[in-house]
Amino acid sequence: MFSVSKQVAIEEGAITLNKQPVAIFPISFLGDYIINIKGDLNEGRRLYESVKKGMIEFSVSLGEEYQLTSRIFLDRWIKYCGFAGWGTVSYKIVEEGNCGILSIAELPLHKYLRDKGVKVPSDPLFEGFIAGSASGTFKTDIDVIETECICSGRDICVYYWGPKEYLKEKFPDRYEKLFGETQ
Repeated sequence: MFSVSKQVAIEEGAITLNKQPVAIFPISFLGDYIINIKGDLNEGRRLYESVKKGMIEFSVSLGEEYQLTSRIFLDRWIKYCGFAGWGTVSYKIVEEGNCGILSIAELPLHKYLRDKGVKVPSDPLFEGFIAGSASGTFKTDIDVIETECICSGRDICVYYWGPKEYLKEKFPDRYEKLFGETQ
């Protein structure tokens, strides 16, 4: 466990994490939104890019304030994920610099989606969270592909992060589906 007393402020009408405003939403709100956009690739991409952009800004501001190394920054993100109720998170750097694997056990949003009948990994919200956080951490453009998911019967959700070229080479079919041309 870690202390968040200096990083979290709860005031009337506002919650901040490291001086950045945050909000708490019910899992059903997020889950139902993901289900509603599931068949719309363009809407999923818009959500992914919007969340990614917001998380880049959030991550960069934290990194500048605390002047953290990438490794320490990743360790801090893991703690924030646990604090935020996003499940039990771990990571592994695959190639020094900006490629890695993030695993999440007990991800409440994906357990909700699974219970609502979702069977395949396709969550642009969490992919965007991770892509933006990694981009801000490594100060380069990072994208994310989910390869395993609680929704499809796995025990954990597994996300690979890296530059588009890395993901395209490693997961060509998933890459094309997520980042290929749309109408």
